[in-house]
Amino acid sequence: MQLNGKMKYTIEEFKVQAKASTLKVGDRLITEDIAGKAAFEVAEIRKKYIYMVRRYCLPDKYDQTHDDLMDFLNNEYLDTLPQDLKNIMGKREGSRIFVPWFNEVFGEREDCDWADKSKGKQWSLFRKGYGRIRLNGDKHGCSRWYWLASPYVGYSADFCIVGTSGAPDYDGASTSYGVLPCFKINREAVAE
Repeated sequence: MQLNGKMKYTIEEFKVQAKASTLKVGDRLITEDIAGKAAFEVAEIRKKYIYMVRRYCLPDKYDQTHDDLMDFLNNEYLDTLPQDLKNIMGKREGSRIFVPWFNEVFGEREDCDWADKSKGKQWSLFRKGYGRIRLNGDKHGCSRWYWLASPYVGYSADFCIVGTSGAPDYDGASTSYGVLPCFKINREAVAE
């Protein structure tokens, strides 16, 4: 099904398109997760992996005590995803579900010397500012601040965040913000 120039796919349809290399950035995978119906957008297409990002932040608020957040994402949250999706997921640093790094969202920004920019390359979906703006929970929500995996340089209690306008910022790890689950599809697993 087409939506505003982008395509929406079930998991089986998505696998067919991935195998045929016909997916485009912004195409959506429609499935279920902890919040019910969920849409994931193609954020970046690379040789070995297709990076996916949840269209809307999870509807609850979370703090960025990183180990606890990653534990939640890779256990409680992951358990709610369909097995046929989990079967084609790759891992990043041992995790199937993760939140994006600063560089994946903002690229190399010289004006943000406070951000750890040691990892990642900007995803195509986030190259335009409106692609970084995420809503709270569903399409009727307001824009939402959400966590990134990159820490604030020089102060261990702060992490990078994305503001409601799509701008970079940072805040204390104990503050509650949205979570934007991401995963990568292993293209070799899709081809099997």
